[in-house]
Amino acid sequence: MTLKKTIEQHKYTILFCLILVFGSILRLVQLGKVPGGYQMDEAYGAFNAYSLFHSGIDSTGHSYPVYFESWGGGQNALNSYLMLPFMVFTGGKITPLVVRLPQAIVAILSLVAVYFLMKEIVDEAAGLWAMLLLSVCPWHIMMSRWGLESNLAPGFLLFGLTFFVYGLKKPRLLILSALSYGLSLYCYATIWPIVPLLLLLEWGYGFLTKTLKIDKYFVIHVVIIGLLALPLLAFLLVNRGILPEFSIGPFSVYVMTDFRVNEIASSFRDILYNFKNLLYLLYRQDIGRPYDVIMPFGFFGITARVLIFLGVFLLVIRLILALQKRQTTLLWMIFFQLTGALLLGLLVTVGMTQINCIYIPLVLCGALCVSFLTDFLEKKVNFYGKIAVSILLAALLLGENVQFEKAYFTSYKELVSAYFQEGSEEAVQKAMEIAAESGREIEIEDAIKYPSVLLYGEIDAAEYLANRNLSDAPPKPESFLGKGIRFTMGIDWEHIDRNKIYIIYYTDAEKFDGFALLPCRDWYVAY
Repeated sequence: MTLKKTIEQHKYTILFCLILVFGSILRLVQLGKVPGGYQMDEAYGAFNAYSLFHSGIDSTGHSYPVYFESWGGGQNALNSYLMLPFMVFTGGKITPLVVRLPQAIVAILSLVAVYFLMKEIVDEAAGLWAMLLLSVCPWHIMMSRWGLESNLAPGFLLFGLTFFVYGLKKPRLLILSALSYGLSLYCYATIWPIVPLLLLLEWGYGFLTKTLKIDKYFVIHVVIIGLLALPLLAFLLVNRGILPEFSIGPFSVYVMTDFRVNEIASSFRDILYNFKNLLYLLYRQDIGRPYDVIMPFGFFGITARVLIFLGVFLLVIRLILALQKRQTTLLWMIFFQLTGALLLGLLVTVGMTQINCIYIPLVLCGALCVSFLTDFLEKKVNFYGKIAVSILLAALLLGENVQFEKAYFTSYKELVSAYFQEGSEEAVQKAMEIAAESGREIEIEDAIKYPSVLLYGEIDAAEYLANRNLSDAPPKPESFLGKGIRFTMGIDWEHIDRNKIYIIYYTDAEKFDGFALLPCRDWYVAY
């Protein structure tokens, strides 16, 4: 067999491998260094993982909770639990790589999942386009490179959908779909209202088209989802005062300090406002925190944005035509995902992260647009017309990605490292070394939050909890003891004490005349 024939026979496999390697490189290169530092939620999730690994409790003293109390209003737990296996290889140490690997691995597996999903829904070419669009998607690259726990949700929702679609032909895969959907509930509390809706819509499609039947695999599918959802349902009932706190073995369900219950729209005016907010977010793609997006690329990139807009329109048209002709189509699965995300956008005033469940379905619409366009050209023009447009679109997407990556590893790297407080970890560790030798206390600039100090100092949660002085907004501490060192969160600027050690931002260095100053990027240890 000639090389040409071999390439022709295995072209889809070759392209799949090339895109997968390319997408993986974008998500893994310098993963532990860019972004530098930790975002504060990322740091809190990392400390909870550290504490669970070493002490079996989280930062508030609860044994293996199903949902962390963290800041008081709660934090999703799965990401921290996924860090634990990697900590075995680091001797129980937390590093940026350990914190970010779960997110990166789920993101890379998502590239594989969109390929197989679109291959089954449309065809293999559409699967490759979906894979390419997601691999160069700015939002997906950026969120895969830092460990914000809620950004696991899009991946697990995607896995649940992909295994469900394949489970319609191979029912045993419904078990993996159930595991994925069940675990998605531990990724992000915001999606709790829409996961039942997605399941009902998918089950309804399966039963109406007679591709799903009530057999042992479907029963197992439902039971697994129910069992995985049960601890969170119990958590809601406990925090509503319906059930008392309880433990099952090492796992605990407890009452949180600040249980958030008033974020759902309660009137038509709220719903209308939320809808406008969602449209504005998707249109502008630039209303989040400074480290959320790189403009002008936004969430998807310039070219992909056009393809997605046309793809959503095309999806609706094709579904209308299918209804008129009484045809079944798996395109409904994409529509269901968009419907669930839209419902969430109506119920909650969403920001970039709160509506993260909509981005992958929109990317699938972009792939649908390219698939329709190239098929149309092949039929109405010729094969070479299809190839020419395919090469042009791929070149545009890759060209934009080059520009995005250039910005990401230069100007954005500097910006995000400041927001993620790169250098503060070194400052805390140096201050602790000095404090251990001199017996002094440490006062810390307000911008550095207490979970970061607990993480950087590798402080035992039990010692912290037994020796903390809470502020008026628990569980935030005013001060605490760690490794025998007293930490005060916040500096009393009116009474600078020469017998204390301070961790300050570089802009405050002039206030410490007569102190020794140890530089740690943008931070100083003053003593």
